[in-house]
Amino acid sequence: MSIPRRVLTSCAVCGGQPNGSRYGPVTCLGCMVFFRRAIQQGKSGNCDRQSGMKASCRNCRLQECLNAGMNPNAIQFRDKLGPRKPKKAGMNEISNRTDTDFDCLVQLQRKQRELHQRYSGSNRITEESGLVKIKNKYYHRARPYDIELTLKLSFRNATDWAKQFNSFWNLKEIEKKLVISEFGISFLLVDQAYKTACKSDRSFWLLQNDSYLNPDYFFGMPAEDKATEESEYVVAQARCHAEFVDSLLKCLKKPFSLLKIDKLECVLLKTLLLLAPSFPGRVSLDDSEKVIARCMSNLMSYSYKKSPENGMVRFGEIILLMQSIRSTVKQFYNQTKRSYCFDISKFDTFVRSNFVT
Repeated sequence: MSIPRRVLTSCAVCGGQPNGSRYGPVTCLGCMVFFRRAIQQGKSGNCDRQSGMKASCRNCRLQECLNAGMNPNAIQFRDKLGPRKPKKAGMNEISNRTDTDFDCLVQLQRKQRELHQRYSGSNRITEESGLVKIKNKYYHRARPYDIELTLKLSFRNATDWAKQFNSFWNLKEIEKKLVISEFGISFLLVDQAYKTACKSDRSFWLLQNDSYLNPDYFFGMPAEDKATEESEYVVAQARCHAEFVDSLLKCLKKPFSLLKIDKLECVLLKTLLLLAPSFPGRVSLDDSEKVIARCMSNLMSYSYKKSPENGMVRFGEIILLMQSIRSTVKQFYNQTKRSYCFDISKFDTFVRSNFVT
């Protein structure tokens, strides 16, 4: 069964998710921000690197923007002197504006999650086998098709997210693939954990397209699909399925629920998971230290804003949550080798190409 795709105009520079045509052609948010900053900083687009060095330096990227038709004259130069009576920002003020520091990524996340709802099957027949009603909304039992669809969405969303950062642009293609192979699954887990924590109060793990996983392998399974005899294969499938879903609920849903992780914290988690990957010896994300430090600073300030008396404890628990996500990524990879539902050999080329085997 082919997966329905929504026809979209892609970014004229990188092919990513379009955001607007402020500077001429339709481009993504990352290319617009990069182009504006490059022009304001007086970059020429002339590459002075040797041909043997890795591609996609900033001048090369600017030249790609210009070749695509982006117009430098469309950029409005604001007053560089700043306010005439600058005032010092106190700790409370910094805390209050934390949620606007990553506004572009918050908007990107909102658009991506709105796109997920287009695949939710809201017009599904309520008599369909395996449907459950959770908080006045119907969800269906996840099938291999649903796993494939949500992986495809997550790898595309994760790639669009990574393209907002120069550190990713400067990587070689093989390095980008290595980053996305981990970050794509982390991205999927953050989105699913957030949705599950917000919308499910029972033992159901929710996917982006309103399908679910339940620890009981047979829950919601059509009667005709249930084996008449419990063969060793079926028993093994049921056991590995239960172990995996129980781990999702315990290691991710529970802390997301207890900490009440919100949309901004999802943004900070995703960005930190991207820029601080778990394979530092294999991929070096240049110039990412400043962004990581800014994420950490904002996360600390925001933790104190949400929990004035226990801000440091909350900050530490979110950092530990990152480790749980990384650990679950490894479990997800193992699940693709054990579970019929997660068997990537049956998925399309795009999904398979994003897995490191």
